[in-house]
Amino acid sequence: PKDDFNDELGSWLADPTGGLQYADDIKFDGDAATAIRMMRVSSFYIGMTEATDELDAMLTLSADVDTLAAAHGMEGRAYAFAFVFTSWRQFEVIPSEAVQNVGFSILAVFVVLLLFI
Repeated sequence: PKDDFNDELGSWLADPTGGLQYADDIKFDGDAATAIRMMRVSSFYIGMTEATDELDAMLTLSADVDTLAAAHGMEGRAYAFAFVFTSWRQFEVIPSEAVQNVGFSILAVFVVLLLFI
């Protein structure tokens, strides 16, 4: 049951030989018997050598968190974040930016040629 889990989790977080080191990573709505308000989870991405793998991992995690948040009525209040996502986000826009830049370059060359003809 949910209440038993929260009670056990609260006790474990208060135990110096148990989860006291993680106590700052979980915040409850009030006492430990209530719902978890927020928590921080650490993870690592391993075995990724391609930019597409990194982008897929980031987008998949974000989609999974959004799906879980929606299932529990928390849309917009839960999100996935990792510092590495700040550099991986560029891989999402590079293809469209490249096409846009090449297109504008061709247009600029065409306009300049028309002016000189």
